[in-house]
Amino acid sequence: MGGAAPVEGGKGKKKSLDAVINLVPFIDLLSSLIAFLLMTAVWTQIATLQVGQQGNSQAPQQQPQEEKVKLTITVTERGFMMQAGADQVTIEKAGNDYNFEDLNKKLADLKANLPELEDVTVQAEDGVAYDVLVRVIDSCLGNRLTNVMLTSPTST
Repeated sequence: MGGAAPVEGGKGKKKSLDAVINLVPFIDLLSSLIAFLLMTAVWTQIATLQVGQQGNSQAPQQQPQEEKVKLTITVTERGFMMQAGADQVTIEKAGNDYNFEDLNKKLADLKANLPELEDVTVQAEDGVAYDVLVRVIDSCLGNRLTNVMLTSPTST
């Protein structure tokens, strides 16, 4: 009955109330759960993208900042639109695929001209696949644009 067996013995004709519980199944279950939790903890660290989100979560800064160039990459069904300050560049798709080679070249040129540039805002339309969005973020990080923020095109 549930792995508990009465222990022989006791005084006189009374039955003993002590029981031995088999803990081996419980230890097996606990070991399996610990192994599962350790594996999933590693997977969550591997699958993490370090990006920011637009919002007013920070307090306004007290000191005025110098004017920085704002880089925005908009991912659409037709390709990429990069806007850095007043300059705007459109990178059309190569056939049915996005042209990541040209995007990397444009980002490398922009980083060479503006070495202090680290902030980039990536916007994606609703129909854009998640894989494309991740590859754009990887292109930004590969070109030393480390502060990536995700927004929707209508929020700016």
